Amino acid sequence: MKGLERYKKIKNLGEGAQGNVVLSEDTLLGRKVAIKSLHQSLISDVIHVKRFEEEAKTLANFRHDNIINVYDIIANNEGCHLIMEYFEGYPLNQYIKNVTGPIPENKAVDIFIMILDAMSYIHKKNIIHRDIKPSNIMINDKSDIRLLDFGIAKNTEKDAMLTQIGGSAGYTPMYMSPEHCNGTKITKYSDIYSLGVTLWQILTGKAPYEAFTQGQIYLKVANEPLPSAQSIYPNISKEINEIVQKATKKNPKDRFSSCHTFKNELLKLKNNKKESPTLKKVLENKKLELSSIIKEIKNRIIPYLNNIKPNLINLFVYLKLNSFWTIDTLKLKLNKNQTETIKLIRKKRNLTKKAIDKSSNSIKPHKKEYVTYLLILCLFIISIMSMIVGEEKDTRDNKKYPFVSFENTESEGMESQTSVKIPIVLSQVSDSIIKIPLLFSGTATDNDFRKKSDTIVIQPNQKIGFIELLVSDDKDVESNETIIIELQNNTNFTLVEKQNYTYIIINDDKNPITNTKKGNNKKTTTTVIKKPTKNTSFSKAKTRTKSTRLSAYQRIRQDETHDEYSDVFGGKYFLLIRKNGNKKYLSVFDSNSGDQIGRIYEIVNDDAFKKNILKDINYKNHRLYTNRDAKGRSRAHLIDIRNHSLSLIKGPKIRNGYLGDGTEDKLTLYSNNK
Repeated sequence: MKGLERYKKIKNLGEGAQGNVVLSEDTLLGRKVAIKSLHQSLISDVIHVKRFEEEAKTLANFRHDNIINVYDIIANNEGCHLIMEYFEGYPLNQYIKNVTGPIPENKAVDIFIMILDAMSYIHKKNIIHRDIKPSNIMINDKSDIRLLDFGIAKNTEKDAMLTQIGGSAGYTPMYMSPEHCNGTKITKYSDIYSLGVTLWQILTGKAPYEAFTQGQIYLKVANEPLPSAQSIYPNISKEINEIVQKATKKNPKDRFSSCHTFKNELLKLKNNKKESPTLKKVLENKKLELSSIIKEIKNRIIPYLNNIKPNLINLFVYLKLNSFWTIDTLKLKLNKNQTETIKLIRKKRNLTKKAIDKSSNSIKPHKKEYVTYLLILCLFIISIMSMIVGEEKDTRDNKKYPFVSFENTESEGMESQTSVKIPIVLSQVSDSIIKIPLLFSGTATDNDFRKKSDTIVIQPNQKIGFIELLVSDDKDVESNETIIIELQNNTNFTLVEKQNYTYIIINDDKNPITNTKKGNNKKTTTTVIKKPTKNTSFSKAKTRTKSTRLSAYQRIRQDETHDEYSDVFGGKYFLLIRKNGNKKYLSVFDSNSGDQIGRIYEIVNDDAFKKNILKDINYKNHRLYTNRDAKGRSRAHLIDIRNHSLSLIKGPKIRNGYLGDGTEDKLTLYSNNK
């Protein structure tokens, strides 16, 4: 693209309503950069282009360790691009949700002091950010942070009318200040309010007002105080909760007068939590007394230490001589008939006996020392054993995970009751996320119910979670169905006896049931219906057989609007392809629900230039790859079913050569004969 020739794309980083961000390599300077580009559809919009340019100018004037750096802006008739520092990390909201949960208070204070330092810097330059929220703050594994997204920041001196007072461009209601919601003037105090809400989320692990509609959020922000952080996460201290409440006062004048004042309150709280001076003073008073005790012990024990070696040598010599004497005694008994040998042994044993008596005289005065040595040895052995047992006990204690079980083992509900929530309880709260795999079985099929997920996730500091099911009321006459759910083992919890649950779907159709047959994804039901009335009598029962129910895959496949289709692959997907001239439109569907997954992929099938020919389709691990068997200059496509931003479908994104590793399964496409 014009102006971006020196930058080589590496991957997409994200996409929003205004534009997208791409990680690229600056081939001239040999560094990674993040390129933020305005959407092509907005290039002709003067307001959006002006706002884009203002963001570049704002960032270019900043020099702060915690604010993202801008290197260049490229604007021409083909696009608007902001070349920025690449900071490898996570948006703060995703970091809290997926990595940490509620951030411990000490660490949260350190992180927020950096944020406030950066905000104090931009306020001194008469800039109001106006869109402070966790998603506009990046953090990495070292807890370094960067402020970004100054697209709607406002210079209070120039007062550029890029966003009118009370406007909503780029804003998220739950982080907006009351004056913003009421349509009055936005000042630096509005940023302080948004910072207070952001600190609330860091400490509690969740955003405020998540369960409310946008209109309800506006009313709550404008009229009600922010809920106490301690009511959400009790481990938060009273002091930091008061700081959050002051930052989010309804009246701007009741908030902190500046970000610098806000930061000083957090620093004061941090310093107060350091080691108590009283404890330090106590230790200093005891220091002299402890030193004298150690000196006395040293004076008494040094003589013992000096005598250990000679005493032990004498003891070992005594034991050695006794062993020689014992051996000679045994030899005398074994050599009774050998006179000469007996004489030599007796002579040697007598000499050993004299040496034993002499050695005994040298160790008798030191019996107390030997007893002391023995006691020390016993204490040493006991200490070692206690340490081993203690380590084993600590290991066992560290592996005490919460017990997980169903609250009940069985329940039932009518088929017309379409939503079911089945509780799972923990024996105690955990400070980490608990993920519990689920196994579904029973007589109910995918036509009878849909599960929200195969894994239930229980957030930190919660004791209960819910398995959510959607029951299908298909109005077919059939017998009751059962759904059996079994909890599966994982690493951070322990299963108990209530790990199986049975849910019975009660058929509440009005017609009686006499026979039900089940096949693979098909149900054929024969029903005997008797209708006795006052005016009419039936001599015979009328029998009605219902038609076979089609699966979502069969139903959609019979649609005549497509030209080709595939079998079900990956356990849950199938393809439909529609042709229009030299273009093919490919769609991916969920075979269970019949829902289309993501976008419709437009693929040019240009045989003349052999650029984007759709020769074959291969599948592996939720990704589709094309043109494994194509030759020449044919380009290949990659469709990531779960993450469409990673898909390579058309234009310059398509690459030459096959994109897979060659182990993918080839899909067969069938013609839809009309």
